[in-house]
Amino acid sequence: MIDMWRDVRYAWRTLMRARGFTIVAVTILGIGLGASITIFSVLNGVLLRPLPYSDPDRLVAAWEVNRAELEVRSGVSAALFEVMRAQEGVFSGVAAWRAWGYELGGTAEPERLQGARVSANLFELLGVRALAGRTFGVGDDAPGAPPVALLGEELWRRRFGGDSAMIGRDLELNGQLHTVVGIIPAGHMLPAAEVWVPLILAQYELDQRGNRSLSVVARLAEGVEVAAARAAVDAAVTRVTEDFPAHAGWNVAVEELHHVLSAGTRGPLLALFSATCLLLLAACGNLASLLLARSAARRREIALRVALGAGKWRIVRQLVTESTLLVTAAAALGLWLGDAGNSVLFGLAAAWLPAGTTVSIDATVILFVAGLTLVAGVALAAIPALEAVRLDLNQHIRTAGSAPRRGSLGLRDVTAVGQVMLALLLLVGGALLLRSFLQVQRVEPGFDARDVVAMTMSLPARYGPEQRAEFYATLEQRLAAMPMARGAALASHLPLAGGLLVSDFDIEGRPGSDPSAMTAHLMTVTAGYFAALRIPVLAGRAFTTADRLNAAPVVIIDAEFARRHWPAGDALGRRVRLGATLGADTHWREIVGIVASVRAVSLEQPAEPTLYIPHAQNPWPSLTLVIRSNGTAAATVTRHAVAIVHELDPSRPVYAMRSLHETVQRLLAPRRLQTMLMGGFAVAALVLAVLGVYGMLAHAVTQRSRELGVRMALGARRREIVRLCVQRGLARVALGLLLGLLAALAMARLLDSLLFGLAPWDPLAYVGAVTLLLVAGLASCMVPALRAARLNPVDVLRHD
Repeated sequence: MIDMWRDVRYAWRTLMRARGFTIVAVTILGIGLGASITIFSVLNGVLLRPLPYSDPDRLVAAWEVNRAELEVRSGVSAALFEVMRAQEGVFSGVAAWRAWGYELGGTAEPERLQGARVSANLFELLGVRALAGRTFGVGDDAPGAPPVALLGEELWRRRFGGDSAMIGRDLELNGQLHTVVGIIPAGHMLPAAEVWVPLILAQYELDQRGNRSLSVVARLAEGVEVAAARAAVDAAVTRVTEDFPAHAGWNVAVEELHHVLSAGTRGPLLALFSATCLLLLAACGNLASLLLARSAARRREIALRVALGAGKWRIVRQLVTESTLLVTAAAALGLWLGDAGNSVLFGLAAAWLPAGTTVSIDATVILFVAGLTLVAGVALAAIPALEAVRLDLNQHIRTAGSAPRRGSLGLRDVTAVGQVMLALLLLVGGALLLRSFLQVQRVEPGFDARDVVAMTMSLPARYGPEQRAEFYATLEQRLAAMPMARGAALASHLPLAGGLLVSDFDIEGRPGSDPSAMTAHLMTVTAGYFAALRIPVLAGRAFTTADRLNAAPVVIIDAEFARRHWPAGDALGRRVRLGATLGADTHWREIVGIVASVRAVSLEQPAEPTLYIPHAQNPWPSLTLVIRSNGTAAATVTRHAVAIVHELDPSRPVYAMRSLHETVQRLLAPRRLQTMLMGGFAVAALVLAVLGVYGMLAHAVTQRSRELGVRMALGARRREIVRLCVQRGLARVALGLLLGLLAALAMARLLDSLLFGLAPWDPLAYVGAVTLLLVAGLASCMVPALRAARLNPVDVLRHD
């Protein structure tokens, strides 16, 4: 123990005498560790940390999948939800929910709340206990049951001051009184909401076989695996399909809940974590070069200590202690940088990560850091230790350490080649993501989002269908008449903003069509919608004020709908019936127009068939207001629009104010963040590679100064000396590029799922990365080469 502390004190004094080396070494490795810790902390919070529910490994999610288009997923219909609940012995519990907006009334300041209708057994199934009161119980979701509600902790504290007397008090939600029976603790993510009410399925919802709007979660029965549950549900769906054609062509997929919640972030996180590991390897390679240079400078010192009686293993222990101190200090710096990086990255990526994700330095992260530190410490400690064991005592005392050793020089070459290879891997990855991001930016969404302001409002039940139609028609006219407005409209929802509705339909004269192909997105819009969003009308006409409630039923389809069902181009004048299996619309609607297709889900997914119906013929209570301004600030437009709404009905809250352009840009934010991170790691690796090549060649010039002096004394020209040095450096760079290209091509498919609009072996990305690294490598070779050319052969030979 005494010897160990003596070694530590001596190592500390030695490192403090070489402060420059120590600071550089700790900084390089600390940055590499900090980047790895930051990304691993996020990866741990999303992929490794179990869900905050009881026995989370037994929880599964379910959704419906179109057999013809496997990428088309939807929620579960109420009928199939009941089928799943009837699977005895497969699930110990099945629950569903559906997002639902609620207006908190009965107060001086009405407020729109993010809510959900949930099965009464949801919280019991997940193992969530109420912070106060109780959760829903048996009978709360039975038809005719007294209305009850649960409040989220944040809403309870923000709006009601955390008053425990709220339990048992009535609350007005959407004009109906609900008794508050409990408070749900903060952090609950399924579903994320501020208020929950029981999901009471009416008969018409059970009959809507094509209405797939429920999110479903279930707990596997004891001894039942996911595959067995999937097979049992498939068999049950097959049986009901014979009686209900609306289910034909659709399967119910069952997957682990944790896997489903993290599906959208798994690929990007693993790719970024792999990138940080490559960056850490590059940092270790750079530090290895520094340690080799320092070992070469200390050979005479070590040789003298051995000559004075110190055993080689005593020297090895001392050198290992120094390396361990360096790595430990770097690990401490990495933890600090990782914790700071967590806050920054989580703030940037919060909207991209699954709801309820927490990122922190926990025990798993500490173990990860300890493992990295151990591996890096052993690897880096081996470099000076190997030098000490192989030390030639007589040679180094005689030559003062100036003679080169092939082993150490070869190892510096290896680290330089490795750094070039790793840098190329990261540069290729960064170039691919950058090219993909640019491809997404160039996608035309099908509408013009510039200068468009949107906000949402709803009307209470006291407004009947005719009153709703009249109110919104008046509102549209008033909004369009604003001085700063170039157009205004209202819609059930907006593209790229979520909340999509899917309806099945029939085409007149085509009985027996494949039900799986007879579904489309459904939107309810006012007459000015297409003009306000500048969606081109390709054929026929747009809606007009003449398309009233009692007028002939009409519909407008998009180009994708027309292409699929009328490829000959004769869609105008044909008739469709919406919600044929829903029983929601018994009218045949004439197609009066065809508009350009719009990317409704995301910029990276192609446009889906879409049906538009005039709002006056289907007057929904909740609509989004769309205003195209003349460039006036969004806040000003919003203020005037809200004032007009309150003039028509002072009790109506207007919420979700946003710029449509900003909405589109937020969709690009995750890809932009991934590209920036990968690009940052690539630039860091490029810098380390340049430093590694420079250090290798500078060390080689120093070691070969006598040889170069002799060459110059015998008549070698300076450009020949430059060429000799550059050839040596570029040979290592070329080898690194070759190995990096082979590795990049082998690993390219790992990035395939993250790319859009280009192949993982896109030649422009590879050529650009190779060219950049080659130019940087040449520049790093020129500096020591030019310095070698300026050597004075007389001084070199005299000094030798």
